[in-house]
Amino acid sequence: MVAYATADGTATTADSDYQRASGTLTFAPGVTTQTITVPVNGDTKIEADETFAVALSGPTNAIIARGTGTGTIVIDDRVTVTAVNPSGGPVGGGATVTITGTGFAAGASVTFGTMGATVTNVTATTITVTTPAHGVGVVDVTVTVSGMSATKAGGTPTSWTRRHRGHGSPQRPHRA
Repeated sequence: MVAYATADGTATTADSDYQRASGTLTFAPGVTTQTITVPVNGDTKIEADETFAVALSGPTNAIIARGTGTGTIVIDDRVTVTAVNPSGGPVGGGATVTITGTGFAAGASVTFGTMGATVTNVTATTITVTTPAHGVGVVDVTVTVSGMSATKAGGTPTSWTRRHRGHGSPQRPHRA
């Protein structure tokens, strides 16, 4: 027999990430592994994968090779970007852009290339921003929520093209 108990790591019972589990495992002769079930609570928070510890103790007629293990809660609430509308605008910035996706929340930030946009509204599935000034060309659009990011690489249908004078290619000077 071996006792087991969970302990908080980055996953905590205070944040309702999982439910504490403890008990005793009984091993039949020749059996060297057992399964411990730890109930995980679902939520819609955007966060990284989280961990908790499982400690083994008090062996009877056994030796514990490794007394602590780690359980990982794989988070399925991810940030995604599915559309950026409109897909282009002026190099001087100031365009209103709506980004559609999932996992958005208050505190979200958006960058166009390396320049931060001004976030004006956030719902779970849309973010409205005002674009920053930037040079001509295609740039990545990145949404970050609680340390998790979704980036659409420049040149994809959801990237952003900065255009000189708001449309088309940069104009070349006329020669007289």
